[in-house]
This record gives sequence, C-alpha cells and structure tokens, in this order.
Amino acid sequence: MFTICFVAVMQGQTEDIYQKYFPDPTIDMPVPITRGNPVFNYFTKYKDVLSFIDELAAKYPDIMTVSSIGTTQKGKNQPMILLTRKSKTADQDKLRVTFIGGIHGNEPLSTDGMLYLMYLVTHDPSNLALLDNMILQVVPMVNADGRTAETRASNNSTDLNRDLTILKAKESTNLKLAINKFDPHVVVDFHEFSPARLDFKELNDCYTSAYDILFLYTGNLNVDPAIRDVIKTVFVEPTKSFLTDKGRRVADYCTTFMKDNEVWLNIGGIASRSSATNYALQNRISMLMEIRGLSEKEKSAKRRIETAALTGLSYLKIAHDHESEIKEAIKIANKNAVEATRVSVSTSKPETIKRDYHFVDKCKVSDTTIVFNANYNVNQSPDITRPKPGAFLIFPASEKVKKVLEVSGVLVKVTKQPFQFNKIEQYAVNENGQINIVEGAVSIPEEALVIDSQQPMSNVIADLMEPEGANSLYANNIIKKKNKENMIPIYRISREQLSQLSTK
Repeated sequence: MFTICFVAVMQGQTEDIYQKYFPDPTIDMPVPITRGNPVFNYFTKYKDVLSFIDELAAKYPDIMTVSSIGTTQKGKNQPMILLTRKSKTADQDKLRVTFIGGIHGNEPLSTDGMLYLMYLVTHDPSNLALLDNMILQVVPMVNADGRTAETRASNNSTDLNRDLTILKAKESTNLKLAINKFDPHVVVDFHEFSPARLDFKELNDCYTSAYDILFLYTGNLNVDPAIRDVIKTVFVEPTKSFLTDKGRRVADYCTTFMKDNEVWLNIGGIASRSSATNYALQNRISMLMEIRGLSEKEKSAKRRIETAALTGLSYLKIAHDHESEIKEAIKIANKNAVEATRVSVSTSKPETIKRDYHFVDKCKVSDTTIVFNANYNVNQSPDITRPKPGAFLIFPASEKVKKVLEVSGVLVKVTKQPFQFNKIEQYAVNENGQINIVEGAVSIPEEALVIDSQQPMSNVIADLMEPEGANSLYANNIIKKKNKENMIPIYRISREQLSQLSTK
C-alpha cells in the first residue's frame, strides 16, 4: 500500500504553482531564441541552433571547433562541438567528456541547455579554466528531424534512446561512431521527463511531479563495479547536493507500473538499449539526466534550461577535480574486461524498497508526499549467470550482426579456413522457451565471426551474446534460431580452442 502525507499548508487556488515551485531565473539568458507567441515558440529552432553555435565559435575560435557527426535521415546537420584550451597538458592526456542533447525531438530544452552550458563555459573565466585539462565534446541536437517536427522519434519512427544496439536509425549509428572515435571518459545524456504520468493521474488528477530533475544511472551487473561506484558516489550524489543548494528538487529517475492494483515505482534501469547503461558497458562514466519538461511546454522554460546547464557544470567540475580517480576506475574496468574473469549476468532481479515521491497538487497549490513500493534497479541480484568463454563464434552472420558489433566497438576477426571441433558449447531453446547450453561436434566454416572475450568491450559482448538478456542479439531478433531447429547459431569455445583457429 502507499501512504499519502500532506506536508504544506494549502493555499489559494489562484496562486500559480510555477511561481511558487518552479520560478524562472531573473538573469538574462541568451537562449531560448524565440520568435512570436512563446506558447508555441518556447525553444530555439533548428536553424537558430546552428547560428548560435557558429556565432559562439566565431567569438572563441581558439576554444571551440565546430564539425558534425553526420546528417539525419532528412539531411539535417547533426552538429558536434569540441571545446578545449591550449595548456601545458597535451590533448591526448586531457580528460574527455561528452554531453549529448536532443535525442528525442519533443524534448527541445535538452538542446537549449547544452547551448547555455557552452555559453557559460566560454564566458566565465572559472569555467573556462576547466578546459585546460579537459576536452568537452557536445552533440546538442542528435534528432534534428524530430526537433523540427516536434516528435519524439526520428523520421523513420525510431526512438533513438532505444536504438543504441539495434541501430535502425542512421542518427544512432552516427552518434555511436562519433563517441567511439572521441573515446570519452565521461558521457552525460540530457533529456526531458513528463511530470504528469498517467498512473499519477489515476491517484489524483491534480498531481504533478515536484522534481526539477531526475538522475538515471545503471544498475546493470555487467558494468564493472569500479565504474558503477564512481558514477554514484563521485558524480551523482554530489550533483544532487549541488542542485539542491541551487533550489532544485532532485530524485532518481523512475517509471511506474501496476502490481496487485497498486502503482509501483520502477527506479533506475539496467537496459543497455539506453545510454545510461550502453556507454557504461564500454567502461565509461555514464549518466542520463531527465529535466522537467515535455507536457510543460513553455512553462518555466528558462529554469529548465538553467537546470540542465547547472547540472553540466557540476559534472565538469567533478570531472576536473577527480580526474585521477576517474581514470583509475576506467583502468581497473579495462583490465577486468581484458582478463574476462567476471561472470556474464544474463538476467538479474532488483531490490524491493519503499520510496517517497514528492508531488505538487496543482489544484491546492501544496506539497504532497506518497510512499510507494518500488523496484530499485540500482541494486540488482544476479539470476542467470555464466562464465565468459574464451571466444564466441557466429555463423552464418548477417551484415546487420557485423554492423552492430562494429558500431558497438567490438573487435571481430574471421576464420581463414574451415575447422572441425568435436565438442563445443551451443545454446539450445527448449519447448518452453528456456535456453540451455549443450555440447556437440560442429564444423566451423570459412569467414565465421570470431569474438575474443579478452578485449576492452568484454562487457558489451556479454550483453549482446548471452541470449536471455533483454538487449541480446537473439532477443532483438538480429540473430535467429536455425530453421526447423532449436539451436541459436552462437557458439562458445575455450581459449585452447581459440588458439587452434586460423583467423584474420
């Protein structure tokens, strides 16, 4: 059961909740660049985004470099900006940080937040000093088509934050390749959340979320513990405190679901289709930030933009101050990945907790707290696990399989000639859909894919290969069972068996 507590004196209905709880800052801000009715034009449009970037870069040519990660399906530019300052530290030794905005077209203030962040970095000497030991990559508008159409999805109706493995949209491929090339230590992806979820309306139609910003960070057990610890303790918790001191209400990101006719919270996430987990599996410090927005449209737009920029500045300062700790965690994670001694976790179960959630009652202009039952995905217990094999073999392998592996950063070789194994492991699916490992003789053809587990992307490989996982190549129908057979054409071999193969 959930409990409702009223924690503030109810006030007159004529008082505006935005004036009381979400007041706009009084300072002048260069964004959003708007024209006409602010109800319909509350964010910076596509062409003005590009103009703002170009004008800022022209003013600071020694700091900013503007390029592109590619184009959208409709040919719009996906701008990329690099910001750094020449110093005694060589560029190859600097900490690399990536900020992403505009994955969803109907979350436009995530882009405006990135524009304002770049303005604050270039105009404030204390912020500018961060760039002496850091390179900041900003990809502020990934889904320019969706931004123009004001739709969540890309032009081919793909949700780009569910596409980082499946790669149905070229925008996703462009983004992943750009990040692989830049190789950031830290990745932060900015979004907007709707404060009026349907399940909340079922409780009370007057309720809206009281939070300015929500934090999504991974509990996926295939992510190295050193990475997960730095994300939570070094980045998330201090930034929550920083934003609270700035008058923002913060919480962990959650969705809702119904269980036994009750609303439950689903806090955090483990799905690698989304950026918070996807980049963490690559041994990067990764967070996804959800700024209050969507259905809010023009309401408190300046506050929301400022919230995104303040969050970005907090992360930049933390990255600057904790550079050695970040690099050490990544070094440990890479070492563990190459050794491939940690088990692969195919499925896991979240901790069950009770969690307060704060609302604003729009009708009474008051605070309300509800205590919910919740699945806390940040803390997981392993369910199905397996030791990592020496390598995986895939044959036949479609071009789609090859593309997913390449874009995911996985190192792949192929066999030069056929080979016969008398006994190797393979995945079998029984009549109930359960997957088991069986052993048998297998003839390996020429050009079979060979994926060595001992590589930096070892955790990504575990996520893609183990078929029970929700993000696996099998679960996403990218690799299918053989016709009229119950076998999945993914094979597991030992280090000794790997040494017997001739590869290129």
